[in-house]
Amino acid sequence: MPDNVVIGLANKSGKSVDVVEKAWEDATKDYLDKNGKKKDDLTGKDWGILVGITKNKLGIKESVLEAYLKSKKSAKMFFEVDTPIENPGILGVPEGKSVDSLPQDHFQKLIVSKGWDEISKALMNLVRFNKNKDTKLSNWADSMQASLSDWVDEKRKSNSNFGK
Repeated sequence: MPDNVVIGLANKSGKSVDVVEKAWEDATKDYLDKNGKKKDDLTGKDWGILVGITKNKLGIKESVLEAYLKSKKSAKMFFEVDTPIENPGILGVPEGKSVDSLPQDHFQKLIVSKGWDEISKALMNLVRFNKNKDTKLSNWADSMQASLSDWVDEKRKSNSNFGK
């Protein structure tokens, strides 16, 4: 990884250059192993993915707006094709798990800790962004959001501030 990128990631993450370089090495090794590629075979897209994996390992979260602006694509192309549909920061999806494998009580606990509005918006984003890409996931998210909405409404009967 170029020095200026390492330094930039170190500054952005608050971690040392050594930690950033180790994260880069780990990301590269994992990616090459997982995809059966050699370093010489990597394309520009692969390198971009590696930077994203490294940022994730360092805890650097890029907003959808930042990703969209960097992509230089039309909004329609970006949101229908390229937007990654995972948000472990909001929905708390453990590594190696898929969001639709998590039980309802996982999301109920998140509502208690983060609030209903935030969790509801994250689930509705899954619905919208996957409507044409992964209808099974979109339908699951829609159903989970509706079920949780009923649960929140029931809880608010005894506590009007529940989930706020």
